[in-house]
Amino acid sequence: MTEAAVMLRAKDAAAYIAVSVRTMYTLPIPHYILGPRLIRWARADLDAYLASCRRDPRPQERVRITTSRLSLADARAPLVESFRRLGIDVNRAGRGKIKTV
Repeated sequence: MTEAAVMLRAKDAAAYIAVSVRTMYTLPIPHYILGPRLIRWARADLDAYLASCRRDPRPQERVRITTSRLSLADARAPLVESFRRLGIDVNRAGRGKIKTV
């Protein structure tokens, strides 16, 4: 039998592509139904499926990490204004205590 004509059972096909037998039945790989309980996968189809799953690694990019200069004081004013519109007065000296007006 030639390499292209090799037909594998579910157990052997699953081992060949390193998945479980249960997963083998759910993958979109062409298969042959030769009887009510006789399903076979061609090794060439398994190779084609594995080739379609291959992803090239991302190109090496230099990532420059910078620190943000945004401080809590910059974000506090709009936040306090939002609370005031809702009728909540934020006590700046109260260390996070909120008192309603």
